Amino acid sequence: MLGWHHIGDAWERASHSEPPREYLRVRIDDPFYPISAMLFPDAEGLTAHLVLPPSDPRSKTTRGVGSERG
Repeated sequence: MLGWHHIGDAWERASHSEPPREYLRVRIDDPFYPISAMLFPDAEGLTAHLVLPPSDPRSKTTRGVGSERG
């Protein structure tokens, strides 16, 4: 929440690794650059690493901006 505006969500997930690792799946709904990421807390829960998925090099559009058709 930003003030009274909803700007995103987070869901608890577990990785498929052995042993499974818990993380938060994060989605921030920015109209110009929506963010979908994973947030991995450390063992103590004091810090976390935010991991953004790699961008698709085949894509010719920028996320959040309309695509061109040719």
